[in-house]
Amino acid sequence: ILSGLVGSEMCIRDRVDATMLAHWMRDTFCLPAGLTHIKDDVTNITQGDNGWVTGLSTKENGELVADLYVDCTGFKSMLLGGAMQVPYHSWSEDLPNNKAWATHKPYTDDIENEMVMWTNCVGLGNGWAWNIPLWNHVGVGYVFSDKFTDSDDALVEFQKHIGHGDDLDYKLIDIKNGRYERPWVNNVVAIGLANGFVEPLESTSIFFMHNNLISFLSLIKQNKLPQDVQMVSIGAWDQGALETDINYFFLWNQEKIDMYNKYVHDTFSCT
Repeated sequence: ILSGLVGSEMCIRDRVDATMLAHWMRDTFCLPAGLTHIKDDVTNITQGDNGWVTGLSTKENGELVADLYVDCTGFKSMLLGGAMQVPYHSWSEDLPNNKAWATHKPYTDDIENEMVMWTNCVGLGNGWAWNIPLWNHVGVGYVFSDKFTDSDDALVEFQKHIGHGDDLDYKLIDIKNGRYERPWVNNVVAIGLANGFVEPLESTSIFFMHNNLISFLSLIKQNKLPQDVQMVSIGAWDQGALETDINYFFLWNQEKIDMYNKYVHDTFSCT
C-alpha cells in the first residue's frame, strides 16, 4: 500500500498479508453491504451470437448471469483471453523470467532482527529471490527462467538460500510477462493478472490492479457503461502504463547486473 507523495517524507509503504486483507474486506464491507460471495469453479462460459458473455456455468451453483463480467482469473484469463480471444503481446524476449517458487517460512527466535521494515531482493544463480516479512510469517520466493535451469534444480537452490527443505509447502508459479491487446471487450473487463503483468520486482501487478479498479469505479459512478469512449479510455491508459513500466523496469536494472554471470549476461545483453 502506497500513500503520500512519492519522494516526500509522507510517502509510506506498508506490507500486508493479501489473503487476510481480502477476507477482512469481504467480511467488513462486502457482505454487510449485501454482496453475495460464491466460491466455486467455472466449468463453461456461454456467449451470445454477438460475442457477449451471457452466463457462467459453475460446478456447484449452476449458471450465474450478470450484465458485466470482471475477469479476475489471473494468468488463466478465462474470459478476456479465453472466451473473448483477445490477442496477447508477450514480453518474454525482454523479460525471460517465467517461473517462480514461493512459500512462507516461520520466524525463528531472532524475530526482532528478522521482522525488518523493508523487502530484500537478492540475486541468485538463475534469477532473484524476495524476502517480505509479514506479521505471522515471512513471504519468500525465487523468480527464475527455465531457459537456464529446470524447476527442480531451482527449488534446491531456493531451499539452500532460505535454509529450509521439504518442511515447507512450495508453490510453483508460471509467469506470463506481457499484456492483452485490449483490457475491455463487449461486457468483459479484465483486472490485474488477467489483463497483463510485468515481472514483480517493483510490485507492478499491485499498482496496475489498484489503478484499474479506480478507473473502473470512476466509470461506474458516471453511469457510462459500456460506451465505446469509456472502453477506449481505460484501455489506452492501462496499456500505456504497462508499456512505460516495462521500459522503466529494463533500464533500471541495467545498472545492477553482473556481466560475469551467464544468466544475467544473456538476459540483459541488449543495449
